Amino acid sequence: MGLTIACMTSYCSKGSKEVHWSDDAYGAAAFKNAIKGNTLNRRQSVLVRGQWLSVNDANKAVALDWFADMAYDFVAANPSFGPSGPGPNILIPLPGSKLVRGASVGLHSPHTMAAKLAARINKAGTTTHVVDVLRWDEPMRNTHGEGGSRNPEDLYSHLLVTGQVPAGRLVLVDDVCTGGGHMLAAAYVLKKQGVQVSHGLCAVKAEGAPSPHHPYFQPSLHEYPDFVPLAELFGF
Repeated sequence: MGLTIACMTSYCSKGSKEVHWSDDAYGAAAFKNAIKGNTLNRRQSVLVRGQWLSVNDANKAVALDWFADMAYDFVAANPSFGPSGPGPNILIPLPGSKLVRGASVGLHSPHTMAAKLAARINKAGTTTHVVDVLRWDEPMRNTHGEGGSRNPEDLYSHLLVTGQVPAGRLVLVDDVCTGGGHMLAAAYVLKKQGVQVSHGLCAVKAEGAPSPHHPYFQPSLHEYPDFVPLAELFGF
């Protein structure tokens, strides 16, 4: 079946001293940092619904609303994206690296992104629920400051499904996608619980060294084969 991930924007994951950064590259990086709640040191512009909007450290929470606008517009313009079948839309947010059982969900999180997108879709008349069932069994190292892994082989055994997932059209939601590792691990552990997920929505796709005219604010689709752990693949 595989996993199809739609990313609303992209950003350059290499530093501005390594490759040339355009104004759009700075804006896209600011959008990524705003989504994650990181500090923004200067005002930048983000393209949302054809308008350049300003984001800074004081108003960075608005980026969560911008994601909902972008994702809603993408899904509306691409009816072939997403699972088919009866039932409501079910959005399943991925947990942040420190989100274990009993921990509180922060504002800048895939849960908030999913909730805001669900509100947009419900307002348009399509029933959509957020089902927040994924947690880590222990705090994980994040991938940027703590050297955490993006390899689903290292991640899947630490992911827990903490509740029932109702029938419906299931979509994973995350903030940043590099190689799809976190979503692939999530899709695997859900499948082991009898829940099939084949689509994901993400705010930002990490790109190593985009071309000088890279369209940072254009959605992109990324296809990944199903993840299967080595132990299962080789039977040990």
